[in-house]
Amino acid sequence: MRKYVVLSSNQVPAYAFMAPLAVLAWQRTAFTPVVLLTQTREHWDTPTGRVVVDMLDRLGCQKHYVGLITDPYRTSVQAQAARQHAARLSGFEPTDYVMTMDVDALPINADWFDNVDWSLPCHLRNASAWQHRWYTTFGFGATVAAWREFMGYAPAGEIASALQANLDHDLTPERDTMSEWFFDEFLWCSRLFASRFWPEHCQPIERSSKHDRLDRSNWPPHLAHIDNYLDAHVLRPAHTPEHWPRTRRLLELLVPNQLEEICHYHARYTSAL
Repeated sequence: MRKYVVLSSNQVPAYAFMAPLAVLAWQRTAFTPVVLLTQTREHWDTPTGRVVVDMLDRLGCQKHYVGLITDPYRTSVQAQAARQHAARLSGFEPTDYVMTMDVDALPINADWFDNVDWSLPCHLRNASAWQHRWYTTFGFGATVAAWREFMGYAPAGEIASALQANLDHDLTPERDTMSEWFFDEFLWCSRLFASRFWPEHCQPIERSSKHDRLDRSNWPPHLAHIDNYLDAHVLRPAHTPEHWPRTRRLLELLVPNQLEEICHYHARYTSAL
C-alpha cells in the first residue's frame, strides 16, 4: 500500500509559504506528500508563487493544480475542499491510501499517524475534535477505492469538474462564511455517513493522552524540545519577523539537516513579497 498525505493551498502567504515546509516535515514519515494548488499554473506565475513552486520542485514533491472554479467560491474554500477530491486523480491506484491534512500543520510524532488498523479502509484521526458530531479533515484517511466510492466520483485526470459540481450542489452561491469554513468537513462526512463504510469499516482514533499539539494559541516562548508533541499547528503567518524565529526553532528540531535550505527559502520568499 502506498500512503499519501494531501495538502492544499491558495496564494495567501499564511498558507502558500508553508507548503514546502509541510512537505519537508511529511517526507520524514511513512506518507508521501502531494500538494494541490488552487487555480492554474499561470495563476502561480507571480513573484511569491514562483518561489513556492520552485521549492516544491526542488523537494521532488508531486503537485497538481486544481483548475478553474467559477465565482463566487473563494480560493480558500477551493483549497480546503480540493483535498477530498484528490483521490479522483487517475495517478492513484485503488489500493493507495490518501490522508488529508492542513498545510499549516506539521507532523511531529510520525508513528502516531501510521499506527492504525490497516485492515480497515477508513481512519478518523483526532476523532473527538468535534465531539463526534462530525469529524475533522485533520488526519482523515481512506483507501482510494473507498474515497471514490463514498464521494461518488470516478478516476479522472482532473478534479475541477467534480469539485465545481459539489460546490454548486452542496454549498451553493448563497453560502455564508461559516458554511464555507466547514464545507469540506460537512461534505465528506455526509458522504461517508451515507455509505456502506459507516461505521463498521471506520476506525476512530483519539489523540494520545501523553502527547499534545504544539498550537499557535499557546506557543512557548522558548522551545527546548518537541518530544511530547504529536503535531504542530504553526504560528501564522509563519514567515513574518514576529513569528519566523519561533517557527524556525521548530523546524530546527524537526528537520535539522535541512535548516540551511529552509532559511534560504524563507529569504527568497520574503524578498519576493
